[in-house]
Amino acid sequence: MHWLLAGLAGVGSVELFMRLPILPTLAAFRATIPSVFMIIRSARISDHWKEKALLMYARRIFVLTMFLAVYLSGAFVPFILVYGVSIAMSVPFMEFTLSVIGILFVTVVSLCYAKVRFGRVTKQL
Repeated sequence: MHWLLAGLAGVGSVELFMRLPILPTLAAFRATIPSVFMIIRSARISDHWKEKALLMYARRIFVLTMFLAVYLSGAFVPFILVYGVSIAMSVPFMEFTLSVIGILFVTVVSLCYAKVRFGRVTKQL
């Protein structure tokens, strides 16, 4: 039974992960980083204004990092829900999921599901 629950949690995590706005957040990172390097390298901008601009970019990068942390933590919600169900059913879900075989099983199931459901996985990521 723990095999079925682990597979279900993996599928749920893939579905949730693909629906989270991770790509727009990474695109915002990609747009911010070149601006930071441009400001640092510029000889025409005074150190005073570089400090002010870099503080603004540091805030933006921090907020984007926090959003990514929340999104990636949210992808584990199906495991938490399935864990609650497994406690009610007296199934050793957590022990199996944290074992090497369990991690490999969830990884293979998740990747296979993502490949079938979304086509080429790298195109989505």
